[in-house]
Amino acid sequence: MFRLKRFKIDLLVVLGFGLLPLLLLADVTIGSKTMLPADNLYQWEPWQSVATQFNAEIPQNGLLTDLVIENYVWKQFLIDTLKDGDIPLWNPYLFAGAPFLATGQHSAYYPFTLLFLILPMTKAYGWYAVSQLWLAGMCMYIFGRVLKMRRGSAVLVGLIYQGSGFLLVSAAVFPMIIGAAAWLPLLLAGIHMIVKDQRLKIKDESASIFNLQSSIIWLAVGAVALASQIFAGHIEITYYTLLIMALYAAWLLVVRGWSLVKQSKIPNRKSEINQLGRTAVTLLVMVVLGIMLGSIQLIPFYEVGTANFREGSAEFEEVLGWAFPKRRILTLAMPNFFGNPAHHSYQDMVDGGVVRFDTNYYGDPNPHGAYTSNWGIKNYVEGGVYLGILPLFLAVVGIYAVFRQNAKSEIRKGQTVFFAGLSFFSLAFIFGTPLYALLYYGLPFINQLHTPFRWVWPLSLAVAVLAGFGADYLASTREWSSRADWITAKRESAQHLNVWASDSTVVWWQRPLGL
Repeated sequence: MFRLKRFKIDLLVVLGFGLLPLLLLADVTIGSKTMLPADNLYQWEPWQSVATQFNAEIPQNGLLTDLVIENYVWKQFLIDTLKDGDIPLWNPYLFAGAPFLATGQHSAYYPFTLLFLILPMTKAYGWYAVSQLWLAGMCMYIFGRVLKMRRGSAVLVGLIYQGSGFLLVSAAVFPMIIGAAAWLPLLLAGIHMIVKDQRLKIKDESASIFNLQSSIIWLAVGAVALASQIFAGHIEITYYTLLIMALYAAWLLVVRGWSLVKQSKIPNRKSEINQLGRTAVTLLVMVVLGIMLGSIQLIPFYEVGTANFREGSAEFEEVLGWAFPKRRILTLAMPNFFGNPAHHSYQDMVDGGVVRFDTNYYGDPNPHGAYTSNWGIKNYVEGGVYLGILPLFLAVVGIYAVFRQNAKSEIRKGQTVFFAGLSFFSLAFIFGTPLYALLYYGLPFINQLHTPFRWVWPLSLAVAVLAGFGADYLASTREWSSRADWITAKRESAQHLNVWASDSTVVWWQRPLGL
């Protein structure tokens, strides 16, 4: 009964992660508006000729254009072709024609694309965004619970991740990115549970059977999640997903192997080492199965990718030029410091006045247009790094807690070190430090990815996890402080009663109350 009650609470929490996205996007789901930025079309003919009639000379947010001139067109082409009973292998409307299904960004194989087939396009984008933000929060909550966080801390972690600047701006512009990014926490949870289950010491046959079943379940969950991530349709996010999965799995296995080295007296050392090898094979099987399930998308994409013009099109120094400039670090705490494209203005930090985007502080004209917040220092979408002040504070507390916890928290210390390291390298890549050479020269095909700023996503995940650790630490500190106060009060009461009992020769009070 108790386990059933806990399950009901977790189920309510999981469902609750859809509440905030639905409230945020109520106007474009249950309301009368749409996420599609149709007003952006009036920048080109034939719509430009009638822009004045509809008071649409200036787009409300020029950075949303890709959603309506690219993604909307892909989705409409997919729907129209399927209605005609054909398979959309080729798009004849782009130049002299181009592969369609092979490129992937249409998300045709992605399960949540069904929303575009059953709902009007004007509403499908809103409901799709809600579903992916819910999915991101749910997967992060599961990962938090797998990492043994308190339920409240895991909820916080899920809220931080689903509300991160990266996911929110992607929801409004790049549906395939938010769909691909949502699955990583669940994949990391699968890796963690497989390693944990494989290293448990089996004492009886029933426990062994249960342990095997748990590993198989997580292997299946991980394979399906990886295939779904591939089908979401953004190969760059898939690349980073596989990379982070490999790093996390290697970290867990190395930590486990190091613990075996340190323990000089292990009854079955050879058995433990063999178990470590079987764990690595199980993880590899999970990844291979996921890639095989997603191969219907990956194999055609690989063929297209080999003929991609981006191969070798940018040198290392040029790629670093597309990273964040140093001053962009201010947006970690103040997302609108350089303005918001939806507002067409920024707030002067000196006098508090609102200034249009026409000119900068020195009176020079905005080189990227009078209605954009780009300023040549990364636009608002590519620079969506904001996570919130509280998560940053809790992340620092989570790292600090490593030096305060005792030997019983060795596992948590190892987890903290990994995600702190991931945060460090993510920041180094985002801001274009020479450390980006590790990726550019060290990994295949990554020289086609001219977006070091995209490491905002792994940073968001890592900071969310560290914030959960920080919340756990503060909760445990408060809990032990309250318990210590209670024990102190009891001891003081007992001492007074003991003195009174001794003076009054009523010694029978001393035994039950003496601490």
